[in-house]
Amino acid sequence: MDKLKLPEVLKRLKEEGIDITKRTFEFYQRLGLLPKPEKRVGKGGKGVYGYYDPEIINLVKEIYKLKEEGHLLIDIPLVLIDLVINKYKSVLNEWGFSDYHLSEMMGWDPKEEKRKDWESHRSTVKRVLEGTSGPMREKAEKAFDLLVKLSTFDSKFEAKLLNELHWWDSPELIETHALEYIRNEAMPIHSGLLLATTEISNELESTKDEIARDALYKMYTKLAVKKCHLLLLFNKVSARLAEIAGREYRHKTKEQWEESAALVEIFLKALENDLKTFKNKYK
Repeated sequence: MDKLKLPEVLKRLKEEGIDITKRTFEFYQRLGLLPKPEKRVGKGGKGVYGYYDPEIINLVKEIYKLKEEGHLLIDIPLVLIDLVINKYKSVLNEWGFSDYHLSEMMGWDPKEEKRKDWESHRSTVKRVLEGTSGPMREKAEKAFDLLVKLSTFDSKFEAKLLNELHWWDSPELIETHALEYIRNEAMPIHSGLLLATTEISNELESTKDEIARDALYKMYTKLAVKKCHLLLLFNKVSARLAEIAGREYRHKTKEQWEESAALVEIFLKALENDLKTFKNKYK
């Protein structure tokens, strides 16, 4: 569909019952409610003009709808910001995550942690800081920094997110951003688990102590299962990204990513069966 100049946008809106002036339209842009135009050189290389996607019509109509519902203009940016955040969170929820981290994969329960009183934790750490010095104080300071990061992560992440996404972005673009986030977060954790399982595997081969071997095997299997879950997630997310793009994603088609995921599922099932056998042995 052809792009529209601003006069054409205003004319179409007027035809649909929305008599918005150029001044008001540009005011909405300054508020961040509407996108800036795409700049193009005019015919014959003369002048530079702004062009809008026809979807701009629906964006203006949505703003007017919110006004009709009783929202003040000053509040509408917050309403639209919530739209982006909620769309993003819905993608994470569909893939089994809450919040903006993959802590579940590392055995940390964000829902449980969120119920804790952060101020209480901070005051405890502060008391430690006041009564320590040297290496102990350094450790306490790091603990305090960690608590602050955990308690403010969501708001910081959302601020960064809103610099990269807008309420007028398509659901596919928001989903792509969320899936890229999951994918990028999953792999470092997977790499860490891979190193850990490799080290444990080396210990299993070298130790002769039967009790130690049993303990190491139990640890190895649990970490290997977590590692496989992450790899499975990585492949499934990549398959969806290839589907959204309608072409290869990272040099592999959707079908190739799905095939990789199927192989991981086979290996994961075998690992989980091994773990059940191990548990039954020591009941």
